[in-house]
Amino acid sequence: GGAEWWMTRGAIALAVASPFLFIGLSSGNYFMSFGAHFLATVALCAYTGPLAAWLVKAFDPSSRGGALGLAWNISAAAIGGTTPALATYLVERTGWNIAPGLFVTAAACVSLSSLLLFGHIQDEKRIATGSGMSNAHVGGSSRPYTTASGASGEAGVGSLGLEEDEPTSSEEEGEREGHDEK
Repeated sequence: GGAEWWMTRGAIALAVASPFLFIGLSSGNYFMSFGAHFLATVALCAYTGPLAAWLVKAFDPSSRGGALGLAWNISAAAIGGTTPALATYLVERTGWNIAPGLFVTAAACVSLSSLLLFGHIQDEKRIATGSGMSNAHVGGSSRPYTTASGASGEAGVGSLGLEEDEPTSSEEEGEREGHDEK
């Protein structure tokens, strides 16, 4: 499966298993703690492994750097920075060692909802534009290009998309063809 497939399963695993993982982590039993860590690692890897590829696809290339940097850093500071304090507060307030697991379940549900909503929005965009595949598909760009010798083609599976010339539009290609005939 693609990035969404793995991320969806990782989020579901974290949402369902987190309270039980925290039971294992707080059990005091070495084997239960190790097993909980291992299962949490597998679920997190299923989610975060394809995350970079998914994020690249999620943002338009013209604004990807700024939008991705802003979104990543704000969420890392807001969620990642406050989670340890929130987990400590939840344990102290409730007396439950599994309370942080409930927070992870809630966060995984929000993440899963966002992932599914984004996939639905992307599907609607593809239907509206009639395109079957985005420019960020695996295997290279689907942008037209022109080589230094003037030959044109399409960057894709057989190309690394590393040509030095700028991609051209069909209008520029038409102008070039008209110029070559003179």
